[in-house]
Amino acid sequence: MKTIFRAMLASVLALTLGAVLFAQPPKGGGTPPSAADMTERIVGEISDKLTLSSEEEASLKDIFTDFGEQMDAMHKSSSRPEPSKMDELNKERDAKVKEVLSEDKYEEYIKFMEEHMRPPERR
Repeated sequence: MKTIFRAMLASVLALTLGAVLFAQPPKGGGTPPSAADMTERIVGEISDKLTLSSEEEASLKDIFTDFGEQMDAMHKSSSRPEPSKMDELNKERDAKVKEVLSEDKYEEYIKFMEEHMRPPERR
């Protein structure tokens, strides 16, 4: 009887321990990517989608680097940045991008950003 009880107790402990271990976040999973990493990823995706020239890609990297630094500063200054300030930064970035890209590429850029980068509307 003691053997059955011990086996059941060991099983319950193993299942509980397994559930607790799987509930933990993965190592390093809690830190967001750096502004430089995000810039490389986003500009790379935009470049692939729009077939940018090397000059356009370099200009976009500068624009998105500046944007990322401003966003980082905003996040560090407050725990939750105001949506109006974030919208303002997005508009400034998009205006700078518009100066770099042709009208057709800018329209494709806006579609890309709406599909891939903008958070869903809040209800």
